[in-house]
Amino acid sequence: RGSALGEACRENWMQQVLEAPGIGAAFRMEAVPRLQVFWRLEERRVLRCGPCAAGTADFFCEATTQLSVPGSRRPGGDGLALPHPGVYVRGIWVSSPPLHGAIMAFFGGLNVSGRDRQEVDEAALLEATAAALTSPAAIAEVRRLLAPLRDGGAATWLTGPAGNVAYLSRVFDLQRDVFLRDVFQLPPGAIFVGRRAAKGGDPLVCWALRFLRQRGAAIVPVATQAAAVSMFSETSTTDLLQRCVDGLLSDFVDDFELLTAATKVIRFLRLDGRKTGLTPVFSAHVALPFVHSRRLFCPAEPLRKSWLLKLLGAVLRHRSRARRRRLRCTSLMQAVCETLGDSVVPASALGVTMARAASVLRQSVAGAEGSVVEAESARKRPRSEQDAANGEDSGDGSLLRRVRRCISRLQSGGRRQGAAIRRGRTAPDAAADDVDACLPPRALHPVRCADSLGGGEMYCASPAALQHLGADRQARVRDVRAALRRAIAFVTAAAPTLAPLIDATTVDGFDPEGSSEGFCTRRAVVVNVAAMLPLAG
Repeated sequence: RGSALGEACRENWMQQVLEAPGIGAAFRMEAVPRLQVFWRLEERRVLRCGPCAAGTADFFCEATTQLSVPGSRRPGGDGLALPHPGVYVRGIWVSSPPLHGAIMAFFGGLNVSGRDRQEVDEAALLEATAAALTSPAAIAEVRRLLAPLRDGGAATWLTGPAGNVAYLSRVFDLQRDVFLRDVFQLPPGAIFVGRRAAKGGDPLVCWALRFLRQRGAAIVPVATQAAAVSMFSETSTTDLLQRCVDGLLSDFVDDFELLTAATKVIRFLRLDGRKTGLTPVFSAHVALPFVHSRRLFCPAEPLRKSWLLKLLGAVLRHRSRARRRRLRCTSLMQAVCETLGDSVVPASALGVTMARAASVLRQSVAGAEGSVVEAESARKRPRSEQDAANGEDSGDGSLLRRVRRCISRLQSGGRRQGAAIRRGRTAPDAAADDVDACLPPRALHPVRCADSLGGGEMYCASPAALQHLGADRQARVRDVRAALRRAIAFVTAAAPTLAPLIDATTVDGFDPEGSSEGFCTRRAVVVNVAAMLPLAG
């Protein structure tokens, strides 16, 4: 302006004046709390993370613990605003913080991104957070703030809010060794276990921890909150045993007596094959037998009944899926208890035990096969004999069979909607949720029944139909409904998981003019008691 070029170009200038009422108050309330130049920090409550190249230190803090921002009062409002939580780059608010309620201020290692320069790259933010928390100037304070993750206790502002632990876990994964060594001061290769397991739970786990501790491993009990942090994930029983195996295989014992006894047990259990075979390993360090990677680790101690029972217990826990193997294992356990005492026995004396185990096994197999044969013969018997065996006479059995066929339609889960037991019909699909709508076009109404009719409730074509029944007909209605209850009990005993469904959907109906013995829809099974009265006569 004022130059010859400026005067020549004046005709191309455009001047705009923007007037927005209240823009000053809005700036004080919205912008001032998001610009660090206006802040006064409470240094005692700020986590300084070391200076950067420009000489300004990155810092983290909780927004609610800082001083109010001067000049942030709304006209006519009460109080001053606090610094706004967020991610700050070079003193300017950029985005919401991944740590709830925190101010995360970066001055060196993080830049804004996005078209509007109002975003930060997620991966870059993780790296910047990890670098800030592991800086030498912040190590001591970070260790105090993160202590509840490992040791339990009251949460701090850094670990307490929901979602913070999940984000911190992602930060730890970037520099796991640095956080373990410098922040939490844990040795490399530390083994994390739950406090309950460390104090005493599974005897095998307790022995494994004791064995590894004797060999110099660092066992670190962690609190329940640490389960959400991948860095503190508890070591599984399989991994613990694998660490033990590495030491046991370098220090095993050759014992002919124990090897002979273990070989006899393995052969009797059919665990000596090429694919499923177990190799016994004996060690003085093993307190409880266990199976790992086709090896059977056993204590190197005198051969006694207790030693054999512990050995069989370990095999039963590890290889108990096959029914035949469980049968062999339990048969051998019974033989050991019957033939051996508490004193030390030679391996040559186990012949009597093995012979007794074979006899017990034959008896168990014969008993199991006899039960199968008896069930098969009962299935092939005529229905009249089955009904008599179940305490049902032939007439009642015929009625129960018809009722069971009606109830069995529940197992289809409604996929056969509209199918009748004989010639029944159902209402349209739109009304299938209501029992009344599931009935035929003839309206059936719920009617309370007297004790002479079996009590409870029935759906009847005419509410007065039950009032004109004679004593004999009422007795037959009661008998049919009692037979229906027994049929339902029969089905639910055979399939207990269906009991709630059957009880909720099976109802009694009474339609003397109806042509069906019953019908079913997606939501209800209705048994027409009137159609079954001739069977109860």
